[in-house]
Order: sequence, then structure tokens, then C-alpha cells
Amino acid sequence: MLKKDLAEAGIPYEDELGRVFDCHSLRGQCATLLAQRGVHPKIAQSILWHSDISLTLLLYSKTDQAQKASAVTGLSDLFGATDKPISEPKTRTDDRA
Repeated sequence: MLKKDLAEAGIPYEDELGRVFDCHSLRGQCATLLAQRGVHPKIAQSILWHSDISLTLLLYSKTDQAQKASAVTGLSDLFGATDKPISEPKTRTDDRA
């Protein structure tokens, strides 16, 4: 049914890279969009009717470099932006770092 709809819309089922437009690609896109919008993984799992969260996180949700860069850039906000070096933690066995 999807192949027929794609043909009528002039959209190829398979592109020049061998990627196919099927029901799984639609589910993957749904999972990816939910992740990009910050939807909790358990909610995405429920929406996609996955029995195992691994399906949602490992097979269907995709990330890109921009998302990874954004996540890492936000780390400095966790500790407050500062120019002071981070001191070594004490071991609690003596006063040495």
C-alpha cells in the first residue's frame, strides 16, 4: 500500500544510496523527532508500541552531530561558567589532593 502511495506521489521507494521508504523508516523518523523534541524515552516507547526500550533507543532513534555538540556545549552550564581551574578532590584519607 505504501509503495503505491509513493509511486502516485512521485517519491521513489529506494534512493540512490539504497535507503528505502517503508513503514520502519516512518517509525524511525517518528522516534527521532520525538527524541529531538526532548520527549522522555518511555513516552516514545509507548507511542511506538515497543515492548523493549532498547528498540526505541538503539534501533529507531537517531542522533546527529549538531545534537551531540549542543549537549556537550550545555555541560559548562551545569557547573557554572568559570575561568577558575577545577581543583582535585580530596581523598578524605589525608589532606593531600
